[in-house]
Amino acid sequence: MGSEHFDVHDEDEFEVDEWTPDVRILIEGFDEVFLAESLRAADRATEAMKASDAPGVAGATGAAVLLATAACEARLSEFVSTHETSIGAAAVDEIRRPSRDRGDAAKQWRLLLANRASTFDCENSHEFKALRCLFVLRDLVAHRGARHLRLGEWPEQLTRYNCIAEKTIPVDETDGVDWTSAVYVQRVALWAAETAQKWLAVASGLGIG
Repeated sequence: MGSEHFDVHDEDEFEVDEWTPDVRILIEGFDEVFLAESLRAADRATEAMKASDAPGVAGATGAAVLLATAACEARLSEFVSTHETSIGAAAVDEIRRPSRDRGDAAKQWRLLLANRASTFDCENSHEFKALRCLFVLRDLVAHRGARHLRLGEWPEQLTRYNCIAEKTIPVDETDGVDWTSAVYVQRVALWAAETAQKWLAVASGLGIG
């Protein structure tokens, strides 16, 4: 059984018919697709802000966050799948299913970096810290867990990696504001899209592209 790689941007369509051999297909390029849509969502947040459309800003910001993380996850997933042999079966399995914190997308990137760019210092990388906080925010957006919190109080997930204290996520820390009102804003939408864009540039520089 062979394997074929196709780019999502290719105009030619792959068709399966009775004469097509039993091959496995992988469509690549969704990192670029999702990043472009995240940037468009950030633009929509800007336009909604100008129109004083708070729900529009919130919706566009949520979309920007979700699409930004989708772009980063697509890059990792597609790269791992197209480099399975050189990465190694055991490492590929661990990257796809981390032994701990299974849903931690940042850990998946750590494992891939350890395999492909072992000298990269995640802890001292501003781009990686931002990526980690982006994934944390994505989880809060995608898995809405409504809770009663005091004004100025933040979900534990956002404080775990100092995403708020170190101002990695550019939120308004005003004591008298609900955390969602501080997060679903235009500047966070722009930050999310730019965080993904910068991280993917770093990854490309490390040969992960």
